[in-house]
Amino acid sequence: MNPFELTIEEVEARRILAIRTAVLRPHFSASRLAHFPGDEDETTHHFAALGPRSNAGEGQKPEVLAIVSYYQSTLTVDGSEESAVQLRGMAVAPSVQRRGIGGHLLTITLGRLPLLYPTARWVWCNARQSAIPFYQNQGFEIFGDPFSIPEIGPHRRMRRKIPLAIAS
Repeated sequence: MNPFELTIEEVEARRILAIRTAVLRPHFSASRLAHFPGDEDETTHHFAALGPRSNAGEGQKPEVLAIVSYYQSTLTVDGSEESAVQLRGMAVAPSVQRRGIGGHLLTITLGRLPLLYPTARWVWCNARQSAIPFYQNQGFEIFGDPFSIPEIGPHRRMRRKIPLAIAS
């Protein structure tokens, strides 16, 4: 599937929970979803890359193929607290991984951050060790010491500047 054939939409938290759980928290029991604190906050934004279902019937919603969530946050940079956005829960369905869908979703949604969070100057995330090259290719840099999240594994913090919104 070509990433440019997808639709990128802001969606409700409930639309992203199944893929977030399956990809990022497979150790959860079948009845438990990966719901994060802040998912329902007004300042949180969830996005999905949507594609047609292979067995879609009339009126069926498109399939969620990739997701990302952004949470209003702060980040300490050079000893000062700065307005920031935390990227969390980015996931791509295993059936379409390594096809550019995640990169496309991230590029489109990062471009929306100046309008959604006009005072934020940074976007940051806790990246799994295996995802570091992906984020580096998207302009993120590593900062801080390595750490591990129980049942998930080694992580590094990564960040990149958010460009200022262009006034029209």
